[in-house]
Amino acid sequence: MERIRIDKGNEMIEFERVTNLEEVKQRAIEIVEKYDGLIIADNNIKEYKEVIAELKLPREQVAKYRSATNKIVQAKLAEKLKEIDDIKAIFTKAINPLQLKVDDYTNEKKDRKYKEKKAKFQDEIDERNKELEEIAKQLIYFEFTPLEFSREWSNKKDVSISAELCRSVDILRNQIKRKIERLDNIKTNCKLLKADYDLAGDINWRQLREKMYEDEWKELLEDIASVQQEQELAAVEKAEEVRNIQEEIIIKNKEININNTKLTLEFDITKSDAIELKNWLENKGITYKKL
Repeated sequence: MERIRIDKGNEMIEFERVTNLEEVKQRAIEIVEKYDGLIIADNNIKEYKEVIAELKLPREQVAKYRSATNKIVQAKLAEKLKEIDDIKAIFTKAINPLQLKVDDYTNEKKDRKYKEKKAKFQDEIDERNKELEEIAKQLIYFEFTPLEFSREWSNKKDVSISAELCRSVDILRNQIKRKIERLDNIKTNCKLLKADYDLAGDINWRQLREKMYEDEWKELLEDIASVQQEQELAAVEKAEEVRNIQEEIIIKNKEININNTKLTLEFDITKSDAIELKNWLENKGITYKKL
């Protein structure tokens, strides 16, 4: 294995050629110590403000020195890091294509193993899917998703794969059976709702479509029953209206036969009701003319 020796030495950082920082620090301490513990009063407040102004001058000098030093140090640091990164990039440039080849080879090997294992169990999977699909034929608005060989099974032993396959089949079978039970529950619930809402016709539960497998199917079925109830009541009222029209026509027709006159009647009815009235008139042998 190739090794590279890196000699580590002390990195000297120049602070703008200033070499007496410790001396400057001690001098600063001496300057400020004489102001420690002083009490401010009316007779010396002006003097204190002058002292503060005087102390700000060396502090600003130190601040400027720090800023300049920081720029120099950061520039040198960035330059040194770039030199190191350039060396690192030499290895990265060599590693990347090698890693790509290794990844391609590994993936190809995994894919071959997956295909071999899949082919070994495909007949059993197809047979299981036929069984499940046959059960699923009892359902409507349900698309059966066939079982497939999972890539996660590729590295498992045949015994473990068989166990996983059986477990997956059981899960799918139970899901389908629960949906079949849901259909039975829906049909039973429709009979109960028909009685509760006093409906004349059966509830068309197929209106639920895919939603019949959702949790709120009962609420949706009650909505359908409620709408059907309103429709049936409206139909009864309309039928009563048509009967009244028919009775009126019979009465008027008798008067016509007696007086040998013509009668003109106007009705505000739907197209379907008009067709029903037309058939009724013809069955009664009543001559009419549409205006």
